[in-house]
Amino acid sequence: MSNHSIGPWTVRRQNPSPTSGEWMIAGSKPGYLAEVRDCGSGSVEANANLIASAPELYDALKELAQWYQDSTGLPACAANAALAKARGEA
Repeated sequence: MSNHSIGPWTVRRQNPSPTSGEWMIAGSKPGYLAEVRDCGSGSVEANANLIASAPELYDALKELAQWYQDSTGLPACAANAALAKARGEA
């Protein structure tokens, strides 16, 4: 992933209210990368944790896709498509 904020990214809860709590995603530098709010679609905390894990997930998937291709001689199509989407190429 080029030009993304370097990890690790962390989750911080800014407002402890269970109905209007705001979960913030922080990078390695001061400030926040994203704010996750309740839009009625799943757990806000779970969504925030998934977003915060993006740099590690990207790196792991890239490594696994390369291993798969090296081992089988075939491209890891679904993995490569997900990586392209993360880079803004899909």
